[in-house]
Amino acid sequence: ALRQRLASKDIDAALINHPIDLFYFSGTAQNGYLFLPVNGDAVIFVRKYLPRALRETDLKEVYGFRRFADIAEIIGQRFRGDHSIVGIAKDVLTVQLFEKLQQAFPGCNWADISLEIRDLRSVKSCFEISCINESAKLLDKVFDKIPSWLKPGMTELELASIVEGFLRSEGHQGSLPSRGMSGSIHYGNILFGKNGAVRGAFDGPTCGPGLYNAVPKGAGWGELKPFQPVFIDLVAGMYGYLADATRVYS
Repeated sequence: ALRQRLASKDIDAALINHPIDLFYFSGTAQNGYLFLPVNGDAVIFVRKYLPRALRETDLKEVYGFRRFADIAEIIGQRFRGDHSIVGIAKDVLTVQLFEKLQQAFPGCNWADISLEIRDLRSVKSCFEISCINESAKLLDKVFDKIPSWLKPGMTELELASIVEGFLRSEGHQGSLPSRGMSGSIHYGNILFGKNGAVRGAFDGPTCGPGLYNAVPKGAGWGELKPFQPVFIDLVAGMYGYLADATRVYS
């Protein structure tokens, strides 16, 4: 499907490196680059960790590399003159990395395919939907448990530690990758009373005070008082797919 989108825009190939996209198109999220030509087999280049990538991906051509020049050399040998326009996802690409790519591939013109990738990934397969459902079921479990954990005098941090420990014990993947330069998000917000209205830099409906100015979001030291609202916004992740839900208790 991505090849068809590339061809429709006269783009010869795609070079994919964002971990989420890499996993989607290759089956591995190891540190590497996927070269997907419109014509020819895909090739994945792995900086770290090659043995795991070999186990995780079904792609036949997997190479280790240390420098971008290594990638350019293999691509130059395999696809002579057929990659003058290469698509990359500029929404998750640093200026520094883009400049390195320009140096390694001096004859290439670069096209932004961020929207093509995001549009393609927005349509979920039955398998992907089943993974999201598993994440949602995990949220159902923890939301059912939370009322029994609420005790006057406990802090937001105490409840967060119980909730997060339970989620992990039930298979939560821990890290929650997100599209963007920040890379990942936390389990969510657990906030008592007025802390639910604390605003901040977090790009979401709630923020919370957090523990420190260096990480100004999420649960803090607020103590639970009788009849206070307890705002809980959680994200569960299983198999690389996320579900997000919110509940309010009192």
